[in-house]
Amino acid sequence: MLNKKYTFLLILLILFSELLHSQIVTTSARNQLPQNLITSVLAGRGVLMSNGQFNWSSGNISTDQIGTFTNGPNFTNFPFSSGIIMTTGHISVAEGPNDQTNAYMNVTQSTAIRDPDLQALVAASLRSTTVLEFDFIASSSSFEFEYVFASEEYPEYVCSQYNDVFGFFLTGLDPVTMVTTTKNIAVIPNSVSATYPNGMPVAINSLNSGVSGSSFSGSDCISLDNSSYYNDNQPGNPYIQFDGYTTALPAGASVIPCETYHMKISIANVNDNTYDSGVFLKASSFNSPEFEVNENYTIPGSSQLIEGCNDLELEIKISSPAVSDVRIDLTISGTATEGVDYETLPATVYILQGDTNVFIPITTLIDDITEGVETIIIDANMSICGITFSKTIELEIIDHTPIILASYDLPVCHVCTTLSAQVLQSSPGLPLTFHWTPNDLLDDSTAQTTSTYITESTILTVMASDSLGCTSNLATINVIVYEAPDPQFTYTPERGCAPFDVHFVSNTDPPGAALFWDFGNGETSTEENPVVTYRADGDYTVSLTATVGQNCSRTFTIQDAITQGEYPYADFTFHPGNPVNGEAVSFVNLSSGNNIISYFWDFGDGHTS
Repeated sequence: MLNKKYTFLLILLILFSELLHSQIVTTSARNQLPQNLITSVLAGRGVLMSNGQFNWSSGNISTDQIGTFTNGPNFTNFPFSSGIIMTTGHISVAEGPNDQTNAYMNVTQSTAIRDPDLQALVAASLRSTTVLEFDFIASSSSFEFEYVFASEEYPEYVCSQYNDVFGFFLTGLDPVTMVTTTKNIAVIPNSVSATYPNGMPVAINSLNSGVSGSSFSGSDCISLDNSSYYNDNQPGNPYIQFDGYTTALPAGASVIPCETYHMKISIANVNDNTYDSGVFLKASSFNSPEFEVNENYTIPGSSQLIEGCNDLELEIKISSPAVSDVRIDLTISGTATEGVDYETLPATVYILQGDTNVFIPITTLIDDITEGVETIIIDANMSICGITFSKTIELEIIDHTPIILASYDLPVCHVCTTLSAQVLQSSPGLPLTFHWTPNDLLDDSTAQTTSTYITESTILTVMASDSLGCTSNLATINVIVYEAPDPQFTYTPERGCAPFDVHFVSNTDPPGAALFWDFGNGETSTEENPVVTYRADGDYTVSLTATVGQNCSRTFTIQDAITQGEYPYADFTFHPGNPVNGEAVSFVNLSSGNNIISYFWDFGDGHTS
């Protein structure tokens, strides 16, 4: 029985522990200095805060109206994990569960303390008031922080005289008018109007569920149109007591960099000290934009430096023009070697007065060494208005073999039907895409080899890019289209009896074409008008090839141009058939054949004719 009791107590302890780690938990700032609270909890980047006061005193806080809060992981509907809480009563009233409809915890303080700026926002009298104020300097032309307003006045007293109110009052030089003003920046987003030129103040009667409460008074209602910024907290919710609270709201304004401004954060009950309200300030959210770094690569959309291909213009940018020259010190480290893998970087750069940025070129160098991924680490440090900023920039360099294409002349005869880009080198394993110009002459302007039909001399260019986005040089292909020559020739004689000479004459167009003769007898010539001796009887086919450019040729052939001559047949008779010595003999020429031009007789006795 005893063991069961211990087990039951253990379960209760576990459940209680989980509840504590899941709800809003508050810690009073009593006996702390206001300055320590704002610098250690509220301050973020780009601001200097000073002269912190709580309820008009810079001394130790003497009430429980202000402190810090934490939020457990289970309360996901609440936007902040920690920060400062200010309430009209004791801050512990914020802690869940939501088991009361009118929770409040009075604190000991002089009710005579009132905030005139806050009083100006409502007609009814202020009661318990909580005020946190400080001076600050912003490094840029704007600042912003985030907050949540919560109240037990929700939802019963929406549109009633019990309109608990708060304000964030900024005092300082207006950057447009250059006049010192005080304005409330705790306003509903996108609510600027003629009635509310700075925006509608956040209050019970202006930001709510959109439904009037049970204590409705028409004259007190400001707006029921801002329910998108409101969260209703149902009874029994274990995380927070307040019956309603806003979404995370921004508060901020334009300011003059390095100028001192005063911020007053004030919240008060209206008409009575019951139904407490509170404001939650997100931790580290009071910021003025710090500098940003933009990496502008040669290849848009890439994220790495590539040797010989993808360089970088590093932009260091502040949000508003510098009021004086801003010095930025750069400390360089990493596995890449400065001056070997990339060009040497400066140790110091400046954003000049009136400018908002400075550019640092980072140029890679080709070392033809396979090194894998190397890094460049840049630590950038600057000071604006006495506020220091630092940022570490890490870049990567990868190896790459540059793509090199060859330029060349391409002589063709009459028409060009194929073009090919000649790749001299590229990175292994990276597919290439080609870019031909003009592309309307090609079947595929992205292929290395493509079909075409070019009939006139044309200059084309081609580039290649690999899968990393790296591009090659621009190569030029000079397509030289030659008209095919017209080889013609004459010759004389056309026939003969070996051996005999034949005279050839070229009539080729164009006259300057290179000539090559084939005479059909094993002899050739490159002369324009050659003479050839045919030494054997036979029929011979003669061809003449004319060439222009490197490969534009045409051949003219005459079959059996030279033919064997027809030999004459020599014959004769004489009378008498058997002459005797001293008798006269008559000879009759019986020879036959065409074109016989001469005869020669030999009578055997030394006489000829």
